[in-house]
Amino acid sequence: MPKKKAKPPDKVAELEAKLAKLGDKGKQGIEKVDVLNQLAGVSVRKDLEQTKKYADKALKLALQMGYEKGIAKSYLNIGLYFEIKSDYSKAYDNAQKGLELSLKLDDKELLGSCYNVLGGIYKNKGELDRALESHIKALEYRESLGDKLAVASSYGNIGTVYYHRKNYKKALEHFNEAMEIFKELGNKPLLGVGYSNAGNAYMSLGDLDKALDYHHKALEICYETGDKHAEAFSTMNIGSIYKEKGDLDKALKYQLKSMKIFKDRGEQNSLIWAYSATGQVLIRQKKYTEASEYLHKGLKLAREIGAKQGEADCLKYLTELNEAQEDYEKALKTYKQYQELNEKIFNEESTDKINQLKLEFETEQKAKETEIFRLKNVELEAMVAERTIKLRAEVAERQRTEMELEEKLNLILKQREAIMELSTPVIKIWDGILVIPLIGVLDSRRTQHLTRELLSSISSTQSKIVIIDITGVPTVDSEIANHLVKTIESVKLLGSKCSITGIRPEVAQTIIHLGIDITQLETRASLVDGLKWAFRKIGKRSY
Repeated sequence: MPKKKAKPPDKVAELEAKLAKLGDKGKQGIEKVDVLNQLAGVSVRKDLEQTKKYADKALKLALQMGYEKGIAKSYLNIGLYFEIKSDYSKAYDNAQKGLELSLKLDDKELLGSCYNVLGGIYKNKGELDRALESHIKALEYRESLGDKLAVASSYGNIGTVYYHRKNYKKALEHFNEAMEIFKELGNKPLLGVGYSNAGNAYMSLGDLDKALDYHHKALEICYETGDKHAEAFSTMNIGSIYKEKGDLDKALKYQLKSMKIFKDRGEQNSLIWAYSATGQVLIRQKKYTEASEYLHKGLKLAREIGAKQGEADCLKYLTELNEAQEDYEKALKTYKQYQELNEKIFNEESTDKINQLKLEFETEQKAKETEIFRLKNVELEAMVAERTIKLRAEVAERQRTEMELEEKLNLILKQREAIMELSTPVIKIWDGILVIPLIGVLDSRRTQHLTRELLSSISSTQSKIVIIDITGVPTVDSEIANHLVKTIESVKLLGSKCSITGIRPEVAQTIIHLGIDITQLETRASLVDGLKWAFRKIGKRSY
């Protein structure tokens, strides 16, 4: 563990000293509300419960004084507290109250903060489109004010959304932009967050040495600043890197340490990640009983707080655990749960987007109807009539636009389903023989669809031989290769034999480089060779 450096002056102590000199009325009362909200913000990463206490005091005093800006800021700090505690319903309610007041005040600084908090809530709920939209709005307000520190924070938040979308290069671009500003401003705490975020991106891109270097830099800053929240994440990330490097003892040590910090701080969503990460290490160590204990703890907590992405992660690694224990019946059960949950998350995101568009339309429609009613009461009847006709035409146009939008959305969904069906065809070429010719780039959604369709076709046709031809697949990454291996294992569970044909030289090199174990797989050089093998298996002569 790096040696802890001398801590900088205690900002909390400075603000507490200032607070003690302020009264509850007039200008002092307003200043006291502002200081309490500053204390709430400073305490977020060090003592989360203190954040809530300061924000509650600020809100109470601001309400008594009618200080609207202070009320809005207090709601935001309370929303941030509930976001970190994974109570997203309360987090959203408080953030929305802050946003409504900020819009009324037309305060750009507050509006930037509101959209920033809402973006974090949406990200943790897995609503990545809405998260990105909110963070971009926050960035626009902050850039208009020339607030470099806030702008850098928004770059980092946008990078985090891209990271969760698995666009790691785009994420790294935003993280680097944020870090350049933090270095320029000399802001060590946020620079530490930037190092941690960039370390995650480098890890996902496969540069483990650079990832480890960045996370150790982040951890060193955490020790210096006393930022327990960031320390927990950096510790967990370092553990994940050691796991990938194969140093499982170090990996477990760091994961258990991060778990303790998250548990002590009451950060439930982050605790789920720690349980999941610890379970992965224990699976690698073949400590299956302990791995099961941590993964089930994570699964239970995720279901209690409604963290669907955390629940999906735990189900994914429980499937891996069951496969390692050769309990294929349980593995198939947890895999099906994992697949169903992923589909549910996607469907909910689509439904939320449509509902959001409808809500925006209804809000605009009500606003225009109110305007029509107001105009009817003015003296100039001619102007009223003209304006009414125009507004009603706009409402009608909005209605037509909404109908067209719904039709387009339905068409897009149908096209997506049709494209998915065409992109993974399952062809019965002979009684008992299925062929799946794959062409183009494979992604996780397409490989998941392949598994679902293939297993269904085997069941319906009672086929005993399956050939997966990947002649037309230019590249295969570790996730896709592992998924193909699991697909073949699922085929075996149904009593069928499977062969992969047409593995291109560059794909073969990639698989070997990634360290994927394919020694148990049946492979043939070409589709023709695969067909000859298949006909021999069913006792037919091939020509």
